[in-house]
Amino acid sequence: MVLVGLLAAGAHVWNGRWRGILERRFAEYAERGEPVTWDDVLARRGAPPDEENSALVMLRANALLRDPATAIEDHMWLQFLIDREWGVRQSEQTHRIVRRHVDANAGALRLVREASRFESGAYPGSAAQEFSDAHGEDLAHVRTAAWTCMIAAVLAAESGDAGGAAGYLLDGRGICASLGRPPTMLEGAVRGFCAKTWMESVERTLALCELPPDDVAMLRDEAGREIDEADVVLAVQAARVDMRRWREEPLQRGPWTEWNAGGGWPRLWSYLPGWDNVTVRYALDGYDRAVHAASLPPRQRLREARELAGKDSSHRLAVAQSLIAAAAHWLEGDCRTKAGLLVVQTALAVEEYRLRHGRWPESLGDLAPDLLDAVPDDAYSDGKLLYLIEADGVVVYSVGENGVDYGGRSGDEAWLEASAGAHTRTDETDLAFHLLNPELRGARTRSFRDEVAETNMTLDDLAEAGFTEARLLELGFTEDDIGSH
Repeated sequence: MVLVGLLAAGAHVWNGRWRGILERRFAEYAERGEPVTWDDVLARRGAPPDEENSALVMLRANALLRDPATAIEDHMWLQFLIDREWGVRQSEQTHRIVRRHVDANAGALRLVREASRFESGAYPGSAAQEFSDAHGEDLAHVRTAAWTCMIAAVLAAESGDAGGAAGYLLDGRGICASLGRPPTMLEGAVRGFCAKTWMESVERTLALCELPPDDVAMLRDEAGREIDEADVVLAVQAARVDMRRWREEPLQRGPWTEWNAGGGWPRLWSYLPGWDNVTVRYALDGYDRAVHAASLPPRQRLREARELAGKDSSHRLAVAQSLIAAAAHWLEGDCRTKAGLLVVQTALAVEEYRLRHGRWPESLGDLAPDLLDAVPDDAYSDGKLLYLIEADGVVVYSVGENGVDYGGRSGDEAWLEASAGAHTRTDETDLAFHLLNPELRGARTRSFRDEVAETNMTLDDLAEAGFTEARLLELGFTEDDIGSH
């Protein structure tokens, strides 16, 4: 009994020591003016959730987007908005399908436009320092709204409605802004997805039509705002704050948790009282490095994030390291989004220069200081963003994550080459934005037969979608196509 008592007393002292270490750590955060509670995080996120703001209006749009009557039923055709040759319009058949979808979501699109009038938003978070399932569903439909705006912008561009296309592009940026200053990495990831969708929307639209000069200038400014608004530091600090909750609800439920995370045999020390405090302490060390990395310029941030993400996670504190690696990967994703936004902002400055002077600039240096303060740095190399003048237009690009210059080859080009049967590596690409010469924008229309041939759709899929043999013949299919089936 004496031995048991001594062991219990020792465990209590050991546990108290680690709890004291953690309390002092959070006290240091508070002295530096950094958030230490979930209320602190929410106070820094932007517009308060109990006032009218873009997020609350977006929630009403999300409710409409959830309606089964307006859901994306024809998703197999909507992929043509992304994976297709530059400057080629959809077939009339696909155009009608997309038009039906956009018209069905007209109410949601009107609410998205209303939401974009507000500076920022604040999606409701629970008082339990975590977001509810309902909140996660809301965020999923924010992504759907971003897709719907892209579809509407491209459809307007194909129809020759440049003003309408510009309006939907501005709405798409408003969706990003509705997330305000994201207090969690989940919200930050959704904002990153919406920003990526917005960037694709701008590129697809400019491949189909010319936008008015004032709208191009406005979109360039919006790209700069998106770079500045997303608060990376706050999102990582929020993840660090959440470690306090895990002290109350132990991160490790016993040795099997470490076994599942680390791939090793059960760790008996996971049963020790206070072991969770050791794990939290280790996680806080990693989060401190992630917070520091988040405050660095893009190049240094990327190096720090990659170093954090590459640390060994097979040791005894595998659970903590997996959390640190998740934060590091999120930082890498944010760097990727910011690098893409810089490319888009620069490409829009190139387009604005062409509209002003009637020709493409000779180099990106021609854009400064009127349209850009200076040529932006490439986060993935030691140089600046790159620029090429080609026969059909120009390309602005970053060398991308592997740091290799592939001459402005985009992921879409690689995909199209691969789908055409070429032996090509789809990962050997740059982070590129193509601008076509104005006479090539929307100059050709692909046939519905060609669109189907570029996908994995079969005639059975078309039959299930209501296409009869007679209708397929009208749309350009041959008797051999149908007979071979």
